[in-house]
Amino acid sequence: FLALKTMIELQMIEENSRNQKIFSCIFCCEFKEFSKVSMDVDGNTQINEFYKMVAFKHKLENGTFQISYLTENIEKILIEDCTDTISYFLSDNNKTYEFFIKSKDGSYPLKTKKTTDAVEKNGKAKSDQFGSLYNSSNSLKSDTGFVGLINQAMTCYLNSLLQTLFMTPEFRNALYKCNYEGLIANSVANIPFQLQKLFLQLETSHKRAVETTELTKSFGWDSNEAWQQHDVQELCRVLFDALEESLKGTEQKDLIKELYQGELEDYVKCQKCDHKNLRKDFYLDISVDMKPFGSDKSYESLEEALKAFVKPEVLNGNNQYYCEHCKSKQDAHKGLKFVSFPYLLTIQLKRFTFNFKTLQRMKIHDRMTFPFQLDLSELLKSTEEDNFDLKKKEEINDLSMKSSLKENETLNGCQAKENEKVNGFQAEVNEKSFNHLNNEISDSQFLCEKERLNHIQIEDTCSKNELTYELFSVLIHSGSTLGGHYYAYIKSFKNKKWYCFNDQYVSEISESEIEKSYGGDNKHGGYYSSSSNAYMLMYRKIDKKNKTFMKKQDWPVYLRKLCSSLHSDINKVDAEKFFCKIKLYGFHPINGNKVEALLEVFKDETLKNVTEKAWKILNFHEYLPLCQCRLIKYDDNFNSIVMSFDEQETSMVKLLGGFSKIFSFDLLLEWRKESEQFQVYEPGGVTLKVYVDDKLGDFFEEPFLLYVSSNSTIGELKNIISLRRGCEFSKLVVYKEHRGFLLLDNPEKTLKMESFYKYDMIFVTDTFTEDYKTSSFYKKLEEFT
Repeated sequence: FLALKTMIELQMIEENSRNQKIFSCIFCCEFKEFSKVSMDVDGNTQINEFYKMVAFKHKLENGTFQISYLTENIEKILIEDCTDTISYFLSDNNKTYEFFIKSKDGSYPLKTKKTTDAVEKNGKAKSDQFGSLYNSSNSLKSDTGFVGLINQAMTCYLNSLLQTLFMTPEFRNALYKCNYEGLIANSVANIPFQLQKLFLQLETSHKRAVETTELTKSFGWDSNEAWQQHDVQELCRVLFDALEESLKGTEQKDLIKELYQGELEDYVKCQKCDHKNLRKDFYLDISVDMKPFGSDKSYESLEEALKAFVKPEVLNGNNQYYCEHCKSKQDAHKGLKFVSFPYLLTIQLKRFTFNFKTLQRMKIHDRMTFPFQLDLSELLKSTEEDNFDLKKKEEINDLSMKSSLKENETLNGCQAKENEKVNGFQAEVNEKSFNHLNNEISDSQFLCEKERLNHIQIEDTCSKNELTYELFSVLIHSGSTLGGHYYAYIKSFKNKKWYCFNDQYVSEISESEIEKSYGGDNKHGGYYSSSSNAYMLMYRKIDKKNKTFMKKQDWPVYLRKLCSSLHSDINKVDAEKFFCKIKLYGFHPINGNKVEALLEVFKDETLKNVTEKAWKILNFHEYLPLCQCRLIKYDDNFNSIVMSFDEQETSMVKLLGGFSKIFSFDLLLEWRKESEQFQVYEPGGVTLKVYVDDKLGDFFEEPFLLYVSSNSTIGELKNIISLRRGCEFSKLVVYKEHRGFLLLDNPEKTLKMESFYKYDMIFVTDTFTEDYKTSSFYKKLEEFT
């Protein structure tokens, strides 16, 4: 039956996937401070809604940017108010499409007003189901003392797992004991070594967050795979398999088994002869259903779901079991039985399932509680009733009654001690209240006392039950089946406090926040609806042998060397981040030739200082005073002006929109005559290369660059050129590739209406009165070509 159910489910999923087009999209931004992100988009999404989704995901103000994409090596712009669907523009939903977020009319995209401080305060970006963007200005380490991990756009699930492993003393200590000193040459593909380096950064870095790119490269993931969400269990296998391989032949060769491996029995028991057919199996995690198959009601608690996990299936009727011992088909019980539990227990809640009614994958948002302390002793007992005869049952009952009386005496004694401890604790709280009689005690103080009492109970449990586990990590998914964000609530074994690890943000939270992740929010509101609930739990066995983190003074020598070398490399990279190199151009003041140089710009330098530096590098100081020069944003590919800068005291990092190794623009050192004033170049204008007709010869004068607004009319353009040259021109011709020389004879049309682009060539004259096509000026233009 289970095999048939699985086959039907897979067929349904395949059929549904064929009918529903989902496009994988990666979004790149030409501005450094906006992170590269990705998301899946329904093919029926309209372009105007698509813009809203992108604005929401990038935390941008809608209407301040435009989106383009490449098709057949041609860049096309998506119109913001278009109502066509994504499927109209994209065809193949089996490939990943790359979109570009670009400036609109040359203006810088505006971020939403929500500050990163608010995000930090809440511990997670509650309004953003997709993830968080890294803000380079927020580079200081969190007040919690913990370091975050930068999201590579779709690696928040990875970050949650890595932080959990880092906060596990037994795992971190074991990793630190691995000596990879002689394997540096092959370190790029060595997963444990890269993980060790990452853990050292998490423990010693002074930054708010560190990168995981070197670790993901060691997985063998290319840049495209980093944008895809992998299965957490699969990721665990990759890490654990690599660790086991690297630990072969060492004292820690059985580390993963000792920490994470438990044992199961898969059995079938004949109800007639009690014969059992057993098969032993090992597990690293337990996946429990949220609800019974075919039921609409979910299990109320983790304990109930675990009991259902080991509840046997009855094989009867047409589904009877053939018993080798009876040599016939018999009723039987088939199920799983726990033989042992690991030291570190991982439990996955199967919130993602398939809806056979709608034939779609769905996420179960229903509430399921889970305890801070989990008693697993009952699950090791047999889940089946043994067939004793009546006499044996009576003997057992007698023994049970005697045992129960004795147990009650013991429990009463324990309860008295427990009451004494709790009463003592309450007396301590009352004494504090008396000493602070004139001060108001806040709710948070009461909450701290409540959590402290919980820790006392955990310590007391350690001596009572050998199979009690303590919750220390809750991995949370926020979103739906189409996409979402992952973060983790993790308890520090050092100070017993809970923290929210949300990519680069780390903040302290109360235990009440954990309870909010039980689920129960089943509301759906379109693209931006979010339901945050636990999907994976990590427990550690409460044991007197529980480890604490290795202290820095106890680090092996090779680990200290690695840490020192790592910080040396990081400091070198950080130093390089304080400056960038950008192409600088200028037109020589004497001969007019274009000159160029590479300009080193430091992050905190002002525009005024950099202008002086450029003035000297291009040797313009030999011909012009500094006050007659300025730097402007320039695009050498189109020989076009982008915009001018006004604020001389503004830092270059702000003017350039962040620092990068490669810029999509250049800088031009522009100069003016002493009697002239600099023109203000507004974003979104057009740069024209103007050729003036030499009336005395068969050639044109040396061209000059002219920057005008794309909203200027042809008539206004004539006046601007005439003022610039000191004489009137009646005829304007623009050269368009594939269209030739076009006469601009309508003075009311704007440059935008005439399809002027970033850079165009303009030819001006006042010599001909005859037909344009038969004029001598037209002949001169053709010869010029």
